[in-house]
Amino acid sequence: MPASPTIPDTLFHLPSGEHLFRVELPFADVIVGLACSPLREGSEDVAMVIPIGARAALLAIADGAGGHDNGAHAATLTLTALRDAAEHLDLAPGETARPTIVTAIEAANHALVEAASDSACTLVIAEINDAVVSAYHAGDAQAMITGQRGRLKHVTTAHSPVHALHESGQIDEHAALTHEDRHLVSNLVGDPEMHIEVGAGIRMSKRDTLLLASDGLFDNFTIEEIADRIRIGAIDRAGEELMRQTRERMTDPEPGRPSKADDLSFVLYRPSHSKRSR
Repeated sequence: MPASPTIPDTLFHLPSGEHLFRVELPFADVIVGLACSPLREGSEDVAMVIPIGARAALLAIADGAGGHDNGAHAATLTLTALRDAAEHLDLAPGETARPTIVTAIEAANHALVEAASDSACTLVIAEINDAVVSAYHAGDAQAMITGQRGRLKHVTTAHSPVHALHESGQIDEHAALTHEDRHLVSNLVGDPEMHIEVGAGIRMSKRDTLLLASDGLFDNFTIEEIADRIRIGAIDRAGEELMRQTRERMTDPEPGRPSKADDLSFVLYRPSHSKRSR
C-alpha cells in the first residue's frame, strides 16, 4: 500500500478501510497511517500535520473514546481547534507554541464538557521546532522517539490504570498488554478533570524517528517491537509494514502475543537534513 501525497495542512480521517498518506514538509519525511477497526465500520481516530514555521510543525493524533457517544466528533473538534489556533504561527528557532497549544486543548475540552454530550477523546501532540520535540498528551495515545540502532530516547506515559500498575513495577509490559482492564483510560479531553501532560524538549538527531500513535498500535506491540519496526529503512516502507503487521495482530491472535482489535492511527516523522527550508 504505497503512501499517497497530500498537502501538509490537513486533518486526516477515514470513514472506512485503511490508507497511508505522505505529507510533504521541507525539513522532514512524514507518513500518516489510518485504519478502521476490523470489528466495525468507521473510525474514531483523527490525525493532523501542519507546518508552523520554516523548520517547525505540529503533529497530532486524537482517538475518540470507546464507550462514549460520538468519539469521532470529539477527536475532530479537538484537532480542528488546534489547527485553527496554530495554522497561522510562524515560529523562529527556539520559539515555542506551548501557550497556543494548551489554550486550544483547554478550549476544546471546555466545549465538549459544556455540550454535555458524553463525547471524549485521547490526544497526543508533538511540537517540533528545529529538531527539538516537545510532547503534549492526555490519555493513552502516545509518542516515542527511537534512534537508528533502537535506543529509546523518549516515550510518553499512558494515562490509564493499567499503565500506572506497569510504571509502579507491579506488573510487567507483557502483563499490561493482556490485562483485562487495558481499555480503561484515566484522562480524556471532554472530562472536567482533564489535565495536559507536557514533556521537556528532546533534540532529535538526523537518524532518529518520531512516532505518534493511538492505542490501536500500542495495545498490540511492546515498545521494543515498535522501535524495531520503525528505526531503519525507508519511512514509507516502515509505515506499510506497521500497518500490515498491526492488522495481522488484530485479526490473527496467537498465544503469547498481544492482540486487540481497534482503530489504528499513527504519524511517523524523520528529519531530512538534505532538504532546505523554502
